[in-house]
Amino acid sequence: MTIEEKKNCLNRYLELWADIEIKQQEIEKLRSRAEKITSVISNMPGVGNKQDFSVTVDRIIEIENKLKSEIQQLEQERKYIGAIIEAVKSPLHRRVLQRKYINGDTFEEIAVKENKTFKHIAYIIHPQAINMINFGNDATK
Repeated sequence: MTIEEKKNCLNRYLELWADIEIKQQEIEKLRSRAEKITSVISNMPGVGNKQDFSVTVDRIIEIENKLKSEIQQLEQERKYIGAIIEAVKSPLHRRVLQRKYINGDTFEEIAVKENKTFKHIAYIIHPQAINMINFGNDATK
């Protein structure tokens, strides 16, 4: 497995997390919209569109159901990626991988936290850490 393929596998967790955050933001916007529709419907008889409210609530439910499924997938991916990273013997390399692929930290943030230079983390430690990872035959999970 190439370094790029390993990085792509490791990035799956953060990509799932980003998708979940987008859905959560959409739900918040829809809830805000539903609250506005509700106040219009309840305060002014004959004004407002109950159908809009119903469509909005249906969309919230639809997204929440997708979100539940994605959160389960995220938890499975987190366990999988976490186990792969935990198998790395070097504590520094393991922390760099955890910070990068679980926490989503940048190399700059990792360098500060590890009291190393950006170049040392990005060009020496991170590539070494990627090479230490073994996905075995389960990388297509």
